Amino acid sequence: MLPSQEEQLIRAVANRDDEAFAKLFKKYYPIVRKFRHQYYIEGYDFEDLD
Repeated sequence: MLPSQEEQLIRAVANRDDEAFAKLFKKYYPIVRKFRHQYYIEGYDFEDLD
């Protein structure tokens, strides 16, 4: 994805575009999942980080 396309996607998310949010979430979810396994927060479920 080109930087300008990603910027448009972020702007769409800021304007509450659910489809754009789903695309952005899908793109960065592997990074979230990596950190989810690296850190433990007492009292939180793994799904809370999602």
